[in-house]
Amino acid sequence: MRDVFLQSLVFLANNPETKLEMGITLNLAGSIVSGTLIGDSTYFELIKEKMNSSLNERESSFMTSVINRLTDEINKNEEDSEDSGLISNFIHLKDAKFYTPGNNNPLITVGALWRGKLADVVGFTFGNLSQ
Repeated sequence: MRDVFLQSLVFLANNPETKLEMGITLNLAGSIVSGTLIGDSTYFELIKEKMNSSLNERESSFMTSVINRLTDEINKNEEDSEDSGLISNFIHLKDAKFYTPGNNNPLITVGALWRGKLADVVGFTFGNLSQ
């Protein structure tokens, strides 16, 4: 079962009028992810930027068109869904760091983009973990 409060924060992050961004730490089964909550459109824009900087022009153009089609399909499915509005299936973070039990240092020291299933979040707290 999803946390309605967390679902509301994701809604505010995804909403083009509010575009909420805030530090958040998520407890998942067996790990912790800490970063900045962002909306889905911001997440996909940042993915495109990363690809544009690391791929050649042809590859980047192809991947950008794939992501554009993907985001169009996601937006269409959300609009068509009778549960649209507050309901979202995924949560997105930027500058994400990953922690495992018994390890105080993040597995990745440079923040990454992260997309996870909202239903897999066991708990959360405001703010980012710091070393």
